[in-house]
Amino acid sequence: MMPGLTVDNCPRCGAIFNKNLRNLCPNCMKQMDDMLEVCESYLLRHDKATTEQLQQATGVPMDVIMKFIKEERKLSTKFYPNLTYPCEKCGRGIREARICAKCGTELLEAFRPARPAEPIPQPSADSVSGIVFTNNGDCPLQRGSFSCRIRRQLQEV
Repeated sequence: MMPGLTVDNCPRCGAIFNKNLRNLCPNCMKQMDDMLEVCESYLLRHDKATTEQLQQATGVPMDVIMKFIKEERKLSTKFYPNLTYPCEKCGRGIREARICAKCGTELLEAFRPARPAEPIPQPSADSVSGIVFTNNGDCPLQRGSFSCRIRRQLQEV
């Protein structure tokens, strides 16, 4: 019996292929490599080009260019400062992360409580629920720590 071959349908063209690390059939891998090469060649001559200019000049579909930019090892925004991809919330052009700074701030504000949290009341007495807190004695844990005081109380009982 032969070892099991893992086959799948190519997500781009639907062809059946032996699974690989790139999850594309050989024909689509070649097409993607060719499109990346065209983009890189254009950017070597026009390093200040925007994403739209790159798409218009090369004819490479915008979704493929976005994939190349998001996979920084292919088209890095560090080397090509005008390459951007859209924020997942508002669509504004960004160079890193998934959402822009403005949307990130809005998201943080949405999760921030409407009013400041009330302080947790501290016990006024030396005992809480029958446990006496002490600061003396030898404990291998940090002296005065909660764990040390509880361990000492349990030993005394």
